[in-house]
Amino acid sequence: MLRYLIGIGLPYLGVIGMLPWVAMQDRYVLGMPFIYLCAGPATRAGSRTACG
Repeated sequence: MLRYLIGIGLPYLGVIGMLPWVAMQDRYVLGMPFIYLCAGPATRAGSRTACG
């Protein structure tokens, strides 16, 4: 159970904790708002977004 909480719970809390910060960013990456890179779906299996 502890392994489950660490493996699933901590990343989930990290995303929820970072959401207000990401939403406040007024940056553009390659002409796209930063929030779109974080919230967008991965284009390939195993690929990652800019936010992790």
